Amino acid sequence: MTTIDKLPVPSVRRSPMKHEKWMSAAELEYRRSLEMLAGLTAQDWQRPTDCDEWDVRQVLAHLVGGTESTSSLRELRRLQRRGRKLRPGVDGMNDIEVRERAGTSPSQLLTDLASASIRVNRSPGGVTL
Repeated sequence: MTTIDKLPVPSVRRSPMKHEKWMSAAELEYRRSLEMLAGLTAQDWQRPTDCDEWDVRQVLAHLVGGTESTSSLRELRRLQRRGRKLRPGVDGMNDIEVRERAGTSPSQLLTDLASASIRVNRSPGGVTL
């Protein structure tokens, strides 16, 4: 038996989460992510990840892009249009998010993620026009 087999099985949620609860959970996760990422060293940003094409800094660039597109329907549509020209599905959108932030420093990406996460949590339904 492996370690993962010994983990408890989560209980099934009986009722769907309300939007307010989702936004509260998202705010907490953004805060935790920002705290964790702020502690990385210069070497950490260049480390490989499970996303074969990206290092840690590029994953953060993707998170910033995804968060910004979640807070703006206009941004989401822009990424979809540009991404389709590169690769099918969300892969093209993800590529755009990373490419557009290729020259952005980790500290600026952290600032951008913090700003975008505030916009997501303030917008009704998570998206603004």
